[in-house]
Amino acid sequence: MKNYFLLSLLVFVSLRLRADSDLVVKDPSSYLHYRINLNSKDLSKEQINGQWVFLGKLAFSKVDVRDFKILANQTFKVKGKIHVAIEGSGQLYRLDIKGLSFSRLDSTYFNGHNFASIKFIRKDTLYSLGGCGFWHINNIETFYLEKNREWELWNTPTSDPDVPQQIVKQFGGYDQKRDVISLIESPPFYHKNLKEYTYKYFEKNLKSNEWDYIGDVNAELLFKLGLKTLKAEYLHGIYIFNTGDLTILGDP
Repeated sequence: MKNYFLLSLLVFVSLRLRADSDLVVKDPSSYLHYRINLNSKDLSKEQINGQWVFLGKLAFSKVDVRDFKILANQTFKVKGKIHVAIEGSGQLYRLDIKGLSFSRLDSTYFNGHNFASIKFIRKDTLYSLGGCGFWHINNIETFYLEKNREWELWNTPTSDPDVPQQIVKQFGGYDQKRDVISLIESPPFYHKNLKEYTYKYFEKNLKSNEWDYIGDVNAELLFKLGLKTLKAEYLHGIYIFNTGDLTILGDP
């Protein structure tokens, strides 16, 4: 029995290690994924039938696998390549499918402050707004400047009530068609009664680079309709509220 337990434990550990060594990234152009084995450097592609096809071995550049403490990520298509932004950090990588290369782009060291930030591509530039970490939600706006290999401050954070103070992706996103950011200001971490919170709705016009306070969301109606929170998916300029029995669409 003891030997069986040790064997089971070893099998579990080996499976766990194998799972943690795989970086799975979504293809920004489809619903399928690529998988990178960080140890063997093997690149595989997901097929419609659920199988994985080996594409080849990647050449790593400036990649330290010890940096991958978190594997959750967002992906973006930039100039034919896939940019991989690791969640909760400034780590940014470029995956070149045709060239079979995987390289670290940034040189940042700070982690833990921008989980669930709103990230989007505009004119081949990657932006990151807000995010949370250390029991705090921020409104820091940054963009990635490739020539410096750094995230630069886009706008200076302010406490102006006409500017959102808490920005996370569960409450908004970038509407490419209108070239605006839609945002329902998130409740802070310490706010206990979600139904009594005033949900302000903001838009940022990216041409003028200014926030506008549009008004308050009729949260009372949404909660009466059965929503538990106002967290939503934001797709193509539409809010999809799905935390209750009904799925409710919100068009800003």
